[in-house]
Amino acid sequence: MDPNLIESFSSAPILAYDYKGDLEKLFEYIQTLEYDQEVGGNCKSVDRYILKHDEFNDLNQWSLECIQDYTKKVCGSDQSILMEQSWVNVNKPGQAHPAHLHSNSFLSGVFYIASDQDKGSPIRFHNNLRNFLYSFEDTIGKGTYNPYMTSGRDVASIPGTLLVFSSQQVHSVPVNESEYNRVSIAFNTFPKLPIGCNISLNRIERQ
Repeated sequence: MDPNLIESFSSAPILAYDYKGDLEKLFEYIQTLEYDQEVGGNCKSVDRYILKHDEFNDLNQWSLECIQDYTKKVCGSDQSILMEQSWVNVNKPGQAHPAHLHSNSFLSGVFYIASDQDKGSPIRFHNNLRNFLYSFEDTIGKGTYNPYMTSGRDVASIPGTLLVFSSQQVHSVPVNESEYNRVSIAFNTFPKLPIGCNISLNRIERQ
């Protein structure tokens, strides 16, 4: 049989962008920063606006361009998007991070600076949709992927890669089983005001 496929609803995709800047210089700088230790989780930079540092000017500007690209390609909008909080995550060997989403944010991103992409723990995106009552097989980590059936998807933590995704997308980080730290920069964003439409009664013009 050869039926016509009629798309209905779907979770927003994850877009991956490749950075061409100097990762070694970024890695050297983040080692000079101060970090908090989360119980049962990973280490985070004390400064939660890390991309405002001069040392990250190029990465910050490039990340904003990627955010605008995502907004155009996925959301079909030229709405300007602003960078909000940003911080460094360090997952040491044996550390993980539980499932969560980012509230008060439009798009989120994670940029990898250092990781063993085979054992350094991927990022795991959890399926927000439940299409069927029965699940025959969970394909996470098995090399096959069916977006209609799977409960989630693992994406490798590849240094130099930025992943941009909806802030409402639940995600987690499995245990880092490598001998090296998994180092990334995460950020949140928010649309520049005004947004919305008077006719639709969803206009926001000021803080």
